[in-house]
Amino acid sequence: MKFFHTALAVENLEESQTFYENVFEMKLKSQGERPEINVRFLNLEGADGICLELFEHNMPDSLEE
Repeated sequence: MKFFHTALAVENLEESQTFYENVFEMKLKSQGERPEINVRFLNLEGADGICLELFEHNMPDSLEE
C-alpha cells in the first residue's frame, strides 16, 4: 500500500513546516487559509511524490469569564 496524502493538525504551522522541510527535505507546494472555519494550511511534497497537508486551527477567544 502506498500513501499519497496525509493531513495533520498542528499547533504551529511555521514551526511544523520548518521541521518537515529540514528533516524530510519536503518542499512547499501550496498554502492558504479558510477564514470561514478559522484554518490556515499548507501542502508539502516529498521527493517520492507523497503529499503532506498541515493545518492549524485558529481558535477564537474563549467566551468564559
